[in-house]
Amino acid sequence: MYGPLRSRRRGLSLGINLFPGPGVCSFNCVYCFRGGAQVHVPYIENYIVTPAVLRSALEEAIHRLGDDAEKLSAIDFSGNGEPTLHPLFDELVMEARALINDKGLSTSLGVFTNSTRLCSPRVRSALAFLDHVEAKLDTVIGWKFELINEPARGIFLHDVIKCLSEIRGVFGGTLALQVMLLKYCGIDNYAISDAEEMATIISSMIRPDEVHLYTTYAPPRMRCVERATSDTMERFATILREHGIRVATYPE
Repeated sequence: MYGPLRSRRRGLSLGINLFPGPGVCSFNCVYCFRGGAQVHVPYIENYIVTPAVLRSALEEAIHRLGDDAEKLSAIDFSGNGEPTLHPLFDELVMEARALINDKGLSTSLGVFTNSTRLCSPRVRSALAFLDHVEAKLDTVIGWKFELINEPARGIFLHDVIKCLSEIRGVFGGTLALQVMLLKYCGIDNYAISDAEEMATIISSMIRPDEVHLYTTYAPPRMRCVERATSDTMERFATILREHGIRVATYPE
């Protein structure tokens, strides 16, 4: 567990870190402020955090909040790696949901994901117990996906987009797309053509409730990563809005 912290999107929140050791992720993003994935894999079989461990840690965190637990707006699976890689992800989500219900809290339960495991049956079953999914999609251009996100072997952009496009049929909560805008060694993902291609795919296939545009805010893994300017982010947002997409920008 980590927090509580004040999230720009989720308010007063607690974070659940399912990989308290080395970072486990199916991406190795050039902008990762955690230093990248120490374990760079498309899936894992071994784990430390069990439902019982999670419940104990979450109970302790809520107990520490005391009366402020009533003000807790969100509990999110996030942290040091990709939470949906955990082979017991659905059981962990159900355990967190049960505890929220047992405590009588109105807290939203969510996950921050890089979208690579959204077609997994266990992840799909977990969606029924979640209120919020914050799913990464930094680009819809294949070679930029490979360059910026450095996916593990066997992960392809077209599969990520396909799985994202299927979420609306199985998830009734809030689906937000998280897009990191940046320049990496002279290559950017925020040109007008990037925005137009993303707008077309988002509006016709994925249909999220909202899109969150970011740029780097902490020292990135790779030195030649550069932030997008506020003007650039607003230009990108304007193109998405012209396609009827709800957009929020976070330049800082």
